[in-house]
Amino acid sequence: MKKQLLALLCALMLLLTGCKTAPQPEAACWSYFDTLVRLQASGRQSQAEKITQPLLARLDAAFDRYTDSPGISGLYALNHAQGAWTKVEPELMELLLLCRDWYAEYPAVDVTRGALFDLWHAFREGGPFPDPEALKQAGALGGWEHVEFDETRGRVRLTQAGMSLDLGAVAKGYACRLLGQALEQAGISDYLIDAGGNVLCGRRAAPYTVGVASGSDPDYLAVLAVSHLSLASSGDYQRYREWEGSRYHHIIDTRTGYPADSQFDHVTVLAEDAALGDLLSTCLFLMDLPQGQALAARAGVEVVWHTRQGETVLTDGAKALLQ
Repeated sequence: MKKQLLALLCALMLLLTGCKTAPQPEAACWSYFDTLVRLQASGRQSQAEKITQPLLARLDAAFDRYTDSPGISGLYALNHAQGAWTKVEPELMELLLLCRDWYAEYPAVDVTRGALFDLWHAFREGGPFPDPEALKQAGALGGWEHVEFDETRGRVRLTQAGMSLDLGAVAKGYACRLLGQALEQAGISDYLIDAGGNVLCGRRAAPYTVGVASGSDPDYLAVLAVSHLSLASSGDYQRYREWEGSRYHHIIDTRTGYPADSQFDHVTVLAEDAALGDLLSTCLFLMDLPQGQALAARAGVEVVWHTRQGETVLTDGAKALLQ
């Protein structure tokens, strides 16, 4: 019964995620990262599952900020260490260093503002609307100057009382990156990983067909032929709460302390690096179109935007991939 329910949920996931791929009967489906993750590896499914599932479980535990996992020194342990040095999992160390370096170039996304994100998470889960003064105080907590690294010993500490980290903008993309690397190291190149709004395609002679969908538009925004490429989507239509006639979604603009007042309801980034693509999809959601087009060109990624007025805009490289 549980397997049947999971299969049904997996099929439903394909209708709800920002990037949709044609379901395969042999695909595996698991629940990680607060979403459903689907894996299909042509001809080597069983081996791919044995590689992927344990790694997914480990990464999910390492990046989960709400649950302590025995035997895993992850984000939960770091956030609750009260400023003490914490030896963390190597994948967490690598991702935090990546986020620190990326922040210097893409400051629109700041994963150190977990205290601010917590207030909005509690509200979306049914709590009271955040108090403006509490938002102001939480927004002042964070900053990379308060995160110290001891790479030699694999340790990290947060030096500002009350601050915490939240990797929601990058964790799934980084997990897809590591999953792809693990599969390719095992000689598996024809694979497809679908993790909610994140899709990673392996390489094969015939490109994979991926549909980009927005929650506000019943039709595909674009149907793309891709190979050895990741797609990461951000939008305001999956995690939100309606309150007094307004929608409060999960993408927080740390400059204002409130959910982003975006020009778009959906952004999909096509990138070789799934982790960077995930981060940039959030960055671009927070920018206007001219700023986003300049960033996409500088970062070397392709983008599909969908505006609140119903217009779909693609970079030239994305247009070249249209089916």
